[in-house]
Amino acid sequence: MRIFIRLLLYFTRFFEEIVASMVFIAIVASQSLQIFFRYVLQNPLIGTEEITQILFVWLGFIGSVVVTKHVGHLSIDLITSAMTASIKKLFEWFIRVVIICFLVVIVEEGIRLFILTKGIGTPALNISLGVMYIPVPIFGILTLVRMLSRSDLIKSKSLIEFINRRLG
Repeated sequence: MRIFIRLLLYFTRFFEEIVASMVFIAIVASQSLQIFFRYVLQNPLIGTEEITQILFVWLGFIGSVVVTKHVGHLSIDLITSAMTASIKKLFEWFIRVVIICFLVVIVEEGIRLFILTKGIGTPALNISLGVMYIPVPIFGILTLVRMLSRSDLIKSKSLIEFINRRLG
């Protein structure tokens, strides 16, 4: 049971990185197969471009979650470097609130976009276009969770440390 809980904690801690790695491997495999079939066997595969396009969309959105999780997003500190510590903290909270509001809109509109496109198929493989647009709300929610988990509002690390201490 302890091993299962530790694996579960590891998976939830590195979920985005694991998914991003799997998607990247799938992109490389898809394109490698296409190159092999096109140039070696002289018989190109149908639909690998569509699969790669969908996977790149997924990779882009999962990348945004990873960047949010590791606080690796771009920022210009020209203005904030001139602020006092208390004003800087207030400004950072304001930015977080704006980003959270933006993410809520992204999730709502992503769901609407998915509903509009789920009945439309791609030309070669007839894959629902909803597969291309469903990452918008999914990774919007994940980004929102990661944004809240690194704020002072939720202390998820203390929960993980508590569980690790209880497991011994």
